[in-house]
Amino acid sequence: MDGIRLYNAVFSARRLDLASVLAASLFILGGCGGGAETTENPITAAPDVVAYSGPPPATDDVQSFRINIWDNLKAVNRCGGCHTAGGQSPAFVRQDDVNMAYAEATVLVDLGQPDESRLVTKVSGGHNCWLESDAACGDILTTWVSAWAGVALADGGREIELTAPVIRDVGTSRNFPADSGLYATTVYPVVDAYCAQCHDSAAATPQSPYFADADIDTAYSAAISKINLDQTDDSRLVLRLRNEFHNCWNGCTASANEMQAAIDAMAGSITPTEVDPALVTSKALTLYDGVVASGGNRFESNAIALYEFKTGEGTIAYDTSGIEPALNLNFSGDVEWVGGWGIDLKGGKAQGSTVSSAKLHSLISATGEYAIEAWVVPGNVTQEEARIVSYSAGTMARNFSLTQTLYSYDHFNRSGATDGNGEPALSTNADDEDLQATLQHVVANYDPVNGRRIYVNGVFTDDGDLDAGTLDDWDDTFAFVLGNEASSDRPWQGALRLVAVHNRVLTEEQILQNFEAGVGEKFFLLFSVAEHTG
Repeated sequence: MDGIRLYNAVFSARRLDLASVLAASLFILGGCGGGAETTENPITAAPDVVAYSGPPPATDDVQSFRINIWDNLKAVNRCGGCHTAGGQSPAFVRQDDVNMAYAEATVLVDLGQPDESRLVTKVSGGHNCWLESDAACGDILTTWVSAWAGVALADGGREIELTAPVIRDVGTSRNFPADSGLYATTVYPVVDAYCAQCHDSAAATPQSPYFADADIDTAYSAAISKINLDQTDDSRLVLRLRNEFHNCWNGCTASANEMQAAIDAMAGSITPTEVDPALVTSKALTLYDGVVASGGNRFESNAIALYEFKTGEGTIAYDTSGIEPALNLNFSGDVEWVGGWGIDLKGGKAQGSTVSSAKLHSLISATGEYAIEAWVVPGNVTQEEARIVSYSAGTMARNFSLTQTLYSYDHFNRSGATDGNGEPALSTNADDEDLQATLQHVVANYDPVNGRRIYVNGVFTDDGDLDAGTLDDWDDTFAFVLGNEASSDRPWQGALRLVAVHNRVLTEEQILQNFEAGVGEKFFLLFSVAEHTG
């Protein structure tokens, strides 16, 4: 063991602004026509259910349960198809009596640690997730349980809940070789034969991670996180076949056994590393024993769309804000997942349907203000008119956009003081070179009193305009897009690690809070030293 690394941040469950949730639950989708120069992406909204006519909520807590859990899960394509009166127990979305549903639900949630709720872990494990990603469903459910629990801080941030890991003695462990040679002769022949149709960057429909890539070094790098050398049957490559029945080639049990045998062969060729007995050690811990700490203490009470890019595979970036309808984004063109949560845009884009994008129009129009927040890594400082985040119909019509011009960020906003393209744009001073080709936290605020203001890495850039106008002329037929224009002719080169849209401006304190919270996949690892301290 070369050393112990402590990855540290802060995490907790998110809290939703209940008024925003209620507004979203009452929002009725209207028809969509004209406007955006874009192909409509299909989206399935939760089906209509019979209006509730049972006894009223007996307490404020029951009402909170109804708004945050019951209203969101009662649809037939979620939990309402089974967990109702006379159906499968527990009947936590029964529609005859919300008070009885509440009584059933209380045993399924951990209000002190929402992400550990049985309701969350069951769906995260693959039980009746309504999206293609079980993890995305789990994140959304955590948001809803957190809103019901009211566990968030008074400032609307996430709060970490530390859970002691299982105590294990320090033992020997295997480390991955520095080069790909051993992988090339053991595991790679199996994944090359059966997985390269998808998990190769040159495949017809490439699916990350590329552990079967034609470039062996690329394949090895992608496979490391999917292999457990000390407990090979717990490798993700094995579990994906044995437990999740993913693209098995010879029966899932036989396919999983073949994959495990290849990993066994790799592990068996690696000499375990012994811990020096002269060292004073804590107990043993792996990264997977850690508490996910990403986004710790973020302010998200007014987030109406949120993308943390946790999925890591597939062609959809999921909106995990918990505000319905979910504004999920479909990839097109050259878009790749980034390890540790993120996407790399290389001329491609991630775009939502105009139908689901309309929630931005509805919820922002209700407040008359908003904030665009993003963790970005610009690919270079030579791009011009490149769209980072856009809610638009093409190059000449938009509600808002955050874009790049060389060393400057630009904020376009359609209002009574600008034209239908949001011009003139507010740009950061070119001489200040606020935009750099490195990881940056950017916030573009707009409200009718202060107008537009841009913040980079928690600091106001001193660029703003006071001639604000109103948002009365916004168009609800535009599409929300990351990394390009709806018309696909303003590509942006770079990576996105997090994107959020809020229907309130972020205060300077909240902006600094979110900047200091950081971004990306991080873990809080708790080490036991009890045997030394008593």
